[in-house]
Amino acid sequence: MITLNTEKGLIRVDSWEEIQGLAGFVENLDPSDHKLKEILGKYTFTEKIRCGLSTCHSPHNKGYIVSTEDGHATNIGQLCGASYFGVEFNTLSKRFDRFVTDSENRATLRELDLDSIQEQISELKEQKKGANWVNKKLSPFKQNKFPTISKALFSMIKTRNNQLIIPVQATEQEVQAIEAAQNVTIQRPHYIERPIAEISGLEALYDENDIRDLVVIQLESNLNLLRDVDINQLSHQDLEKWAKWVKGLDSLLGKAGQVILSAREFLTKENLEPLDRLGGSYDESNAFSSFIKKL
Repeated sequence: MITLNTEKGLIRVDSWEEIQGLAGFVENLDPSDHKLKEILGKYTFTEKIRCGLSTCHSPHNKGYIVSTEDGHATNIGQLCGASYFGVEFNTLSKRFDRFVTDSENRATLRELDLDSIQEQISELKEQKKGANWVNKKLSPFKQNKFPTISKALFSMIKTRNNQLIIPVQATEQEVQAIEAAQNVTIQRPHYIERPIAEISGLEALYDENDIRDLVVIQLESNLNLLRDVDINQLSHQDLEKWAKWVKGLDSLLGKAGQVILSAREFLTKENLEPLDRLGGSYDESNAFSSFIKKL
């Protein structure tokens, strides 16, 4: 791949022959007789290209197209450029690399269809049992409206285990088996922990899957911020930040969609009913029963 900086901006050049056809291009430039002016482009090839400096000619895969103050041009690798032109080459190459990166990042931002992304966000939020519904229905668990149930759920979340485990009275056979295995005498009644159900969609409650953060903050708020920025005035750091966000949009939209699906699995009467066996207070049990009947 060859990238050249021209009067029309950055362009991609397909063949090395086009480089050899540049005005003043030579393949045997003596660096002691010429002063470096600027970097015209850079290249990366699977096959090695011979360095254009007469004192080098080492083959390399990556390098730069440079011009001299007297109108010549040639190609040099990163290492030989630094060796023969020193700090000046390093300064120019870093400046060119940043220019290319900034130009590519600006192009990424300009090519983004803001209205299309907004439509996808709105669909995530407003569809039946979408992000708005999910955020509302999950909030009682996050706000500890059902203390006993929320405590159990967040213990499961901590271990990333969706099995609901409760203490149950062991049968006589189970107690005898424990006594035989451990050579102890156990007082009756004896309680053991037993899994009674698997709670589907528990990942919708994971911190990293917070639907409001994903849709309202990471997607919608950032999209609105991007609408208001002047792309031409963005700093190098801001260009990198926004380009990274744009490149991650598909992943972010997909993640939000998957969290919604997980929440729909979680927020069903059949899925949540086993949680009522955790033995919360009378008021908590009544509130929880009323909640799941309305799902």
